[in-house]
Amino acid sequence: MNNLLIDIGNSDVKVGVGRPGILEIKFNGRFSYSKRNFKKDLTVNFDKLNLTKKTFINIGISALKDADNNYLNKFFQSEFNLKPVFVSRDMSLPIKINYSAGLGNDRICNAVAAVRMYGKNNILIIDFGTATTYTMVSGKVLTGGMISPGDKDFPSFIN
Repeated sequence: MNNLLIDIGNSDVKVGVGRPGILEIKFNGRFSYSKRNFKKDLTVNFDKLNLTKKTFINIGISALKDADNNYLNKFFQSEFNLKPVFVSRDMSLPIKINYSAGLGNDRICNAVAAVRMYGKNNILIIDFGTATTYTMVSGKVLTGGMISPGDKDFPSFIN
């Protein structure tokens, strides 16, 4: 059984599948995020990814904007008969957050993954995307970070 993992950012929606307890995610696809066309794009692109025919035990969503959460909740309950979990700083996390300015849910996901992978050491996470973010975790505490202009096409060679 797998988890369906979705990251909805400023410019793109990224979709992956992972198994519970294993820190490995199979990248399934990416499509552009457009507020105006989001509902149509989501339906069309999930059909293209052939994920609606699979069975998942959990759906996790990291969304920078929560305006679409009601729609996403209905969509995934309809398609997979599961209520998605939306990442937020208010949920029970394996790290503490001692930082508030400009903290997106994607940065929370990055910090949690880094701590799970590397332990309690000081960790600097750099994420190249529409914005380049720097997030510092020390002793399982997200202590600070910075956001600077980025280039959403920079990581395209990784795909």
